[in-house]
Amino acid sequence: MDRETQEILTDIQKSRLAEKKREDRAVKFRAEEEALFAQSRRDLEEIKKAAKECDPLVDYCDRLGMRAYSNVRPWLENYELLRAKIYSIPDALLWVSLLTEQNFAERFSNNYPWVEQKLSFIHEYVFNKSGSGNGAARSMFHYHSLLESWIKQNKDELVKLERLATVH
Repeated sequence: MDRETQEILTDIQKSRLAEKKREDRAVKFRAEEEALFAQSRRDLEEIKKAAKECDPLVDYCDRLGMRAYSNVRPWLENYELLRAKIYSIPDALLWVSLLTEQNFAERFSNNYPWVEQKLSFIHEYVFNKSGSGNGAARSMFHYHSLLESWIKQNKDELVKLERLATVH
């Protein structure tokens, strides 16, 4: 290989390397992780359906002041945390849509391995931004059934609570 050909190949390699460094990692992240975001959207729809079905009983329990009972309070609080995914998942998806190359550059250099960068931003999406709704709807139905069961087992107590609620 003559010197001129070698210089041309070196220039091509340099331009490829420069292009790779200019690659927008945020765009790449959104493209590669679309399946994760699609799953979150499906989870969101399931959570909305669960909330529509379970909210009347939870509201009824709140009106009666059932949070005063130590065994019922965690169910109601956990239900509310899961229901909050209706708001956190769209916020997390918005966060992803607004990511820019600068967000990646502020956290990682261009030479940092892509897999590590991607895992870091997925962790941020799933845990810190609460973008995952995995199992939330199922858990909401579980707490709903626990509340129904408690109501059936404590009918006398429920009558007292209803009387108190009508007095106030």
